[in-house]
Amino acid sequence: MIEASLTRTAHRILALTLVAFLVLGVLYAVRVPLFEKPDEYMHYYFIQHVLDERALPIHGGADDAFWEQEASQPPLYYLLAAAAVSWVDTSNASELLWLNPQRNLGNPGEPGNKNAVVHTDLESWPFHGAALAVYVARCLSLVFGAGAVWVTFRLVRILIPERPLLASGAAAVQAFIPQYLFIGSSVSNDSLITLLASCVLLQLVTLLAGRPESENSRFHSTGWVPYLWLGLTLGLASLAKHSGLALVGLAVLALTRLGWQQRSRRPLAGLAIAVVVAGAVAGWWYWRNLTLYGDWTATKPMLDALGNPRTSFPFTLASVLGELVGLRASFWGLFGWFGILMPQWIYALLDVLTGLALAGLVTRVVFCRPKIQPAAALPVLWLSMIAIFLARWTLVIASSQGRLLFPAISAVVLGLALGWSQLAPQRWPQVRDLVPLAIAGGLMMLSAAVPGWIIAPAYALPELLERDAIPIDLNRLNVTYDDRLVLYGCLTDPQQSRPGDTLQITCYWEALAPLPRDWFFFHHLLGVGYEPVAKETGYPGSGSFPASLWPVGQVVAASEWLRVSRDAYAPIAGRVAVGVFDPGTDQSLIPISPEGNPVDLLIASRVKLTALPGRSVAIPNPVQFSVGDLARLAGYAVAGQGSYLDLTLFWEPVAETKDDLMVFVHLLDGDGKPIGEGDGPPANGDYPTTFWEPGETIVDLHRVEVPPGIQPGLYQVAIGLYGLESGQRLPVWDSAGVPQSDHCILLPVTWPAVQ
Repeated sequence: MIEASLTRTAHRILALTLVAFLVLGVLYAVRVPLFEKPDEYMHYYFIQHVLDERALPIHGGADDAFWEQEASQPPLYYLLAAAAVSWVDTSNASELLWLNPQRNLGNPGEPGNKNAVVHTDLESWPFHGAALAVYVARCLSLVFGAGAVWVTFRLVRILIPERPLLASGAAAVQAFIPQYLFIGSSVSNDSLITLLASCVLLQLVTLLAGRPESENSRFHSTGWVPYLWLGLTLGLASLAKHSGLALVGLAVLALTRLGWQQRSRRPLAGLAIAVVVAGAVAGWWYWRNLTLYGDWTATKPMLDALGNPRTSFPFTLASVLGELVGLRASFWGLFGWFGILMPQWIYALLDVLTGLALAGLVTRVVFCRPKIQPAAALPVLWLSMIAIFLARWTLVIASSQGRLLFPAISAVVLGLALGWSQLAPQRWPQVRDLVPLAIAGGLMMLSAAVPGWIIAPAYALPELLERDAIPIDLNRLNVTYDDRLVLYGCLTDPQQSRPGDTLQITCYWEALAPLPRDWFFFHHLLGVGYEPVAKETGYPGSGSFPASLWPVGQVVAASEWLRVSRDAYAPIAGRVAVGVFDPGTDQSLIPISPEGNPVDLLIASRVKLTALPGRSVAIPNPVQFSVGDLARLAGYAVAGQGSYLDLTLFWEPVAETKDDLMVFVHLLDGDGKPIGEGDGPPANGDYPTTFWEPGETIVDLHRVEVPPGIQPGLYQVAIGLYGLESGQRLPVWDSAGVPQSDHCILLPVTWPAVQ
């Protein structure tokens, strides 16, 4: 009675899970912009080619740029999707693809250009044309993904029939993994191979377990029907994706084991039937590849289309861990073209849950010592085969992608559910199977939040404003480009940063007239010697909003995110340089100031870079002189010969100032008369005094031109600070507090200097 009640409850939970999966899947399908899923546009244009040409694509054709390496994919998904969208008018398909030339592929550490594609009104509601076809194909994939969830439930019911709630828990975990929803709602053959691989695994497990999945199951009819169904599924899987071929090997191992177990040749005969049926279903495709490419799997033309395959893999701890970290992230949730991460604390929590599941499995094996039946070992064997396949492929192509494990996801979630169920006291058998359901509930809430919380903001277009809505604290520039474009100014956030941090630059632009081309906009953070320490180039709005789409007469608040190099020198006041250039001519457009003058290099703002903690500066020739209330001179170094003397000063600020001060450096002769000067702003203008803060050490180099004929010997240099506008020097005291004459520091130097 209790068992029947639990079974009914498990089926109700499964039904709710499937409904929730489909609802969330539709949310992912409509909230993620078109072609912002891995290889999605290539998969779609494979389908479009089938629709237009009534034929499969071939490598080396004129339209290779649309489907690239995906022309090597087995065709089942594309044929089914073409049938599903055949009623849609897709005549505008070529207009739908506008690739972002600076798109960020596979590098979530880079903050900008998350969008692989530029999105236009062709994608707007109500959906129509090729955009509608993409959404229909996404929903078809979603149906396959739901089917795979149902098969996982049936698989666990066969393996552990006495624990129906465990089956519903495993199915729910699978359904609500964010990456499974993300990939399962994309135009891709991943959902179809996941469904078919799960079906083959279910069929083999049922044969090995020796009990029917249900009383009226057609698959478990007497005679050879089970092997015919198995052959059909194997053939379809081999037509869905290359990994489906591995299922033939799994079937050989499983049915050979079954024949030995039953001491019968019948399973081997059934295996022969299944292989013949599979060959009849899928053999034509592989023969076609052999005829076309001389390669029955078409792997070589796929690698040629991908370009730059790995010639070797560095088997170091760091490289292996790096692959595993990427695999873990892309299994649970790594969105876009592997460029949008969830917050790190989520991955840390998922790591803890994974560790608990593994600990639970180890506990079960060590303390419970269950007798592992051949049927129960089959999911583990299949997962191992897929893992080996993925590892081998990773040696050829950088492809440690969690979605490539999805054909074995039934085995993964079964292991997770079993491990988590061990966390509850085993004397409460009903409670222990609620643990996976509780974790699945948490995953469902996470998956429901991801589209709006994490994915959508990455593709948000810049804000459109009226001119009177421009922030009043803007660093005003008011420069124009080509009489068509005006830059009102920029804001930086934060105003103070460190090497390795991310800096947001928001520029306020307005198109005064329609722009003739899609110009590129560049944003550079310049460090010492105007060398870039961070830069971002491409379409405005972090690649999302080409200027040709801008409405005339509205201000566009376009933000870019710059990652500051960890090797950037600091402290320094970095310069934010902004500009526009035409990628067609590779020529920069000259900004014109409000006075009508051309500007060679437009500096939009300054950003303070502070040194990383723990970095210290060795100070030679220590001295102690106080200059006003602002700073101390803590040391100096002298170098140079020929016609120049280089003097490096080491300042230690003790207060902040709003005054822009200059450094004077005078080389004096024996009578105290100046014979050479090296005046200038601190750090050659890279670090004005308005940016100085207590606790820093400023390294300040000044070059003094030495007059010809100067004799070797001991000289002095006079050093100090003075106001740029007033010209007045700041008073100077030595370490004993004695005021120095002429408000200057006198330091001995030897000429020629030896560093």
